[in-house]
Amino acid sequence: MWELALRVAGVVHLLIAAGNLLLPWLFDYRRRGVPGWDPFLRQIFHVHTFYIILVITGIGLLCLAFPTELSGTAMGRAICAGLTVFWAVRLVLGFAYYDRAELRRVWYFDWPFLLATLAFTGLFAACAMGLAL
Repeated sequence: MWELALRVAGVVHLLIAAGNLLLPWLFDYRRRGVPGWDPFLRQIFHVHTFYIILVITGIGLLCLAFPTELSGTAMGRAICAGLTVFWAVRLVLGFAYYDRAELRRVWYFDWPFLLATLAFTGLFAACAMGLAL
């Protein structure tokens, strides 16, 4: 019942993962000091960035490959519950922690991501609860 929505969510996750590759350019990492950081902090930053892209890609592939299982099995609903928490926390952090002035500067990137985050939270919550479409 949620298979199509999960497939669309999978494609959007892959787009977000690809979009993360634009962040160094979008936020001008070179000019804004990342190269001047302590080498170990810079390494942590790069590894965390890589892992974020890897996790979001994995979620996207999971949604594309196993939409029926995600919405129709106990394990799939448990995974969806975890993804609900993942995206809900990201949504809260986006409002409570990030510099809103900076995000207004890149509104064309922030607003679609915000809407996708809301949609992911709702979709995964609905699947986790086993709601019928």
